[in-house]
Amino acid sequence: MWYNDCMSNRLNNKRYFKRRASGRSGGLHPVIRFIVSAIGILLALGIIVLAAMITLEAVFKVDTPITPDGVIAHGLDKLNAGNLLICSPTPYVTPEPTPVPKPMDSFNGGEAEREIVLPNDMSYPWFGKPYCYGNKIICSAGKLVNGKSLMVSLLEYDIASETVKKLDIESKNGQLLNPVFNDSWLIYLDGNTSNGGGDICVIDLKSERMTPTVIKTVYVCQPEFKLDGDYFTWIERTGTSKDKIFVCHIPSGETTVIRSFTQSGYGTSMPFIHNGKIIWADDDNIAHEGGRISSALKYVNISDGEIVDLFPDVYIHDPECNSNYYAWLDSTHAENASLYVYNGYDAPVVIDTGVVEFGVSDDYIAYGKNDAVWVYLFSDGSIYRITPEREAAQFLGVSGGYIMWMDVTSRDRDIIRYVALPELN
Repeated sequence: MWYNDCMSNRLNNKRYFKRRASGRSGGLHPVIRFIVSAIGILLALGIIVLAAMITLEAVFKVDTPITPDGVIAHGLDKLNAGNLLICSPTPYVTPEPTPVPKPMDSFNGGEAEREIVLPNDMSYPWFGKPYCYGNKIICSAGKLVNGKSLMVSLLEYDIASETVKKLDIESKNGQLLNPVFNDSWLIYLDGNTSNGGGDICVIDLKSERMTPTVIKTVYVCQPEFKLDGDYFTWIERTGTSKDKIFVCHIPSGETTVIRSFTQSGYGTSMPFIHNGKIIWADDDNIAHEGGRISSALKYVNISDGEIVDLFPDVYIHDPECNSNYYAWLDSTHAENASLYVYNGYDAPVVIDTGVVEFGVSDDYIAYGKNDAVWVYLFSDGSIYRITPEREAAQFLGVSGGYIMWMDVTSRDRDIIRYVALPELN
């Protein structure tokens, strides 16, 4: 009896544990079936989508996200079916360009400037306005003569060798003034020492002798000359109230009057010549409200003699130009004079105000303002100071690729400094 009860209990316990184990195992089957079903569905959808994309590319020639260098494309290649896909180009992302540094941003005028230094055997405390061409600078040099400060010599400075020599030219009237030159010609004024005026002289630099030829005698004033090839131009007072613009053909010595002014402020405005084109300021005959005065910018091409008028609608004084731009001051060198640049058809643009003098080069305009020398770049309209803060400068001109000025920090003697800008293009 006792044995039967024990066996009965053991059998009951085994059935209990079997039921519990069977319950746990049976609960996992639905989850596994769900996961397997989901994977199957996803695989089926993937196959359908892939087949659809291959069909779109092969039949309808529609580009799909299948890449020509991916696994699917390689698989099709092995099946010799790679031509079913559209070989779309790989998108190219344009790289961000590296900013190109501007040459003037790192330019240090104080370090780049040079000075015309005379040898010990030359003693000239004063210099006139210099002119540069072909890596040489020529300027007047002065000293005391019988108690008068006279420009008695012309000096030639070689920029490469930094050497100075006195040109073998003697003045008949007392002074040698305002020289300009090129490969062929040297022009200067053999000026009188008392009443102004003098002889406009030309020297043929290709001849063996430095023999001057008098082109014209000037009776009043001491004109400055603008040289271009075989021609030079200037404005001259020819009477009590009359001024004339002349041009001279140097080989023949022939002079021609371009324009005559009578009691006109334009008689004090210098002409300019560049590439056979002479430009000058003239009256535009336009009446403005409030008494405002504007000017015409005129030019004549020597080749055909045709005069062209431009009307920038501002007052013009001492215009200059290069092949693309014109520049001028809007007053007769007043303290508040503005410097303009003009391309010949758009409205002129004010570069700066308070400008005393300026000069035009191919790539820039150099000018003097507030005892400093500045440049305006045609390329982007930026402005840079050339002379250092410690230096007081009086702008003298730009020619031959060099900017020149007088260092007036100390007036014990005249000091001419010059600098060439870095390559701007």
